Amino acid sequence: FGMPDCTTFRVSGFGRGLEMRPLNFQSAVPHFWVCSFCRVISGTVVSLSCFHSACEACFAQCLGGDKLCPLDQVPIEDDVQGVSFSAKKLGMLKVSCWNAINGCAFSGSCMDVLQHFEQDCRFHSTSCPNCDALVLRDDIIRAPQVHVHCSSHSGGGGSNIHEHVRK
Repeated sequence: FGMPDCTTFRVSGFGRGLEMRPLNFQSAVPHFWVCSFCRVISGTVVSLSCFHSACEACFAQCLGGDKLCPLDQVPIEDDVQGVSFSAKKLGMLKVSCWNAINGCAFSGSCMDVLQHFEQDCRFHSTSCPNCDALVLRDDIIRAPQVHVHCSSHSGGGGSNIHEHVRK
């Protein structure tokens, strides 16, 4: 049992702002931190006798059903102990900003990404009022020469951002 293949997981139980948001982890996430069923990193995880991990929500569903692991049908005992992970422990893992797709290079703690995103990130996008294309919000004010492609621009070519928004 090594590390999970994917790097994007939702988290639950670590505080406001992060609840069920996808985080793109740049650090390896220990396999047993991730619920084997819903793929969420939860504040409390139960290790099953079959070596699968279950968050509290999935564990409760398993106990309410046939008490078998949904992945391998091994019986689930109802007297297992959960392991809790603190926000501090989660914070040791590095994640990228939700705006990485727009060019943000932030790499930091899971606990710092929310503050970065809400207060410091300059890579938020917004929709063009003419064509709904995504453009960086700061480009509208700071970079009037940014070349954009807009379906509402005659001739199918691009224009600078001010021409694009005025159309």
